[in-house]
Amino acid sequence: MIQNKTTALIATAAVLVCGSFAPRAFAQRGGPDWTTTAGDPQRTSWVRWDPEVTPEKMTKPGFGKLWAMKMAGTDGKPSEPIMISTYIGYRGFKSLALVTGPNYLYTIDYDLGVPYYDKHYGPAKADACAAWPSAVGKLSSLTPIAPRQAREAAGYHTATGKPHEGVPMDMAVGGRLGAAGAPPRVAAPAMQLPPGIRFSVPVFMVTSDGMARSITFDSGKEGYKPVQFLPAGSAPSDLIVVQNVLYAVTMPGCGSAPNSVYALDVATKDMAPTGAWKSPSTVLGPPAFNKEGTLFVSTEKGIYALKPKSLDATPVAETAVTSTPVIITGKDKEWLAVGTKDGIALMPANGSAATPIKAATEGYTATALSTWDDASGTHWLLATDDTKAKGAVHAYKVTDSGLQPAWTSAEMASPGRPIIVDGVVFALSSGADRSGTMHKPATKGTHATVYALDGA
Repeated sequence: MIQNKTTALIATAAVLVCGSFAPRAFAQRGGPDWTTTAGDPQRTSWVRWDPEVTPEKMTKPGFGKLWAMKMAGTDGKPSEPIMISTYIGYRGFKSLALVTGPNYLYTIDYDLGVPYYDKHYGPAKADACAAWPSAVGKLSSLTPIAPRQAREAAGYHTATGKPHEGVPMDMAVGGRLGAAGAPPRVAAPAMQLPPGIRFSVPVFMVTSDGMARSITFDSGKEGYKPVQFLPAGSAPSDLIVVQNVLYAVTMPGCGSAPNSVYALDVATKDMAPTGAWKSPSTVLGPPAFNKEGTLFVSTEKGIYALKPKSLDATPVAETAVTSTPVIITGKDKEWLAVGTKDGIALMPANGSAATPIKAATEGYTATALSTWDDASGTHWLLATDDTKAKGAVHAYKVTDSGLQPAWTSAEMASPGRPIIVDGVVFALSSGADRSGTMHKPATKGTHATVYALDGA
């Protein structure tokens, strides 16, 4: 992402991998959606399948930047986009990317790189918390939907009898034109909407006055009356809706309620808060969810497990944490992984207190994690330090006994969190100037570069 006073969106991580093959305009049509920061409730940053991105195809020409767009209302801090790749509206088939700024919503046709619409909500002017990244989220399934596989084309057959006799009956009924034809196409599972929602799949945002808004993504209209969710002036980060509950984290150093997690029931039009949790120390970012819907939250001094909706908290591990959590899902178990000041910690993701297994990190601090599985079922964990001016991507294999180092990329300028698409690791060298502080922000930087790495 390149940022200036009017913020140019240059195919951010989610946009880039979902539509960057120039020879094909509709590269992601029918593929998976990107529903929240890091892609899913487990915060894996993993797109499990894409028809145009594989290690083999990435060795061929055709991948590159398609477009750039300026959005004046984001105050230099646009949200990470969420993707809706299968929208069918009165303008035809559309693949949409939704990006928010303080009190603004931008919707972009990312196949073509043109605006679809933009809307302004809430107060006319955002407060000082506009310096924090804004957030947008939509319904996210705890169980990843299996990838849609392209249907193989059936061979072409023609069958005729003698002149003027038409098609023989054994071919027309139960033959090549009957039961032996191509197998029927199986529809993908439909997104289940909360029972009170009767319009198209909603997106949710929180404006600077603390109001939660349920918005029809295809028009920007509000489906429900906004409700007070957060204290006015809070800086919400990384919204997500899981099992009909909207969760938000308020970031430190801004607003009247920092370092807190909030929950809002969105199952009916009378959206209502269900719980809030105030952390005893600084919250590092968004929670990750296990298969039961338990939230895991990283703070500077330890990991907490929060119950869905009520947000009742249980300490899981006391350690100096440096990253938000990710959940690694196996056949019969789940692991929780976080970066710490003395390595990467791995523990069961069951919500109970645990003693982490730690893998030392030599020469860097793991502040951003991603995870994916390869075709053989091997679990991979990727780590980088997204706070430093220089760094690399470090890859590990996950085993029952801990983390096994596998490979390290070349060093890059101001790295970001890597994302994985069908076995390809996309690593962003953001080029950002990271010499500034909260009180003296950086004012310069270099161009950004995206690297595509073979995940194995």
